[in-house]
Amino acid sequence: MTKQDAADNDNNEQLESFIAFRDANWSGDLTELQLIISTHLYIENGLDEMLDKIFKYDNEITKLPFKHKLIVASGVGLDHEEIEMFKKINSLRNKFAHKLNYKINWNDISTLSKHSTYTKRDWDKDKTRVLSYILSAVLGLTTVAFEYGAKIKIEK
Repeated sequence: MTKQDAADNDNNEQLESFIAFRDANWSGDLTELQLIISTHLYIENGLDEMLDKIFKYDNEITKLPFKHKLIVASGVGLDHEEIEMFKKINSLRNKFAHKLNYKINWNDISTLSKHSTYTKRDWDKDKTRVLSYILSAVLGLTTVAFEYGAKIKIEK
């Protein structure tokens, strides 16, 4: 198998993983909480897999808190825009974790909306639908970011 074949295989596996995750977790009517938590889970899992591939000799790195994993990911070259997007998702997750019955508002999600064509007017009409589409775009970008990041190798 050539290096290109291996890379194509990895890309196909990442895409299949994303589709399987989305289909398994995003069916039916979902709440804002379910959308944010499942998105955060997907991001953190992808981050762990990427860091584990980069730092093969040190699986302790995946035991770090989320914000520290982002610092390491940034240090090995993950794009600043993606890091900021992940921080925003983490912030939303923390709002749900620490405020019972938290409700997302347009200000919470507007920085993520640049990855879609949705506007505040769309948000006001159907928050959950807009949130699910915006987060789906985030997940797609996440998959691409982790494919890139996993190609980085750190020598011992």
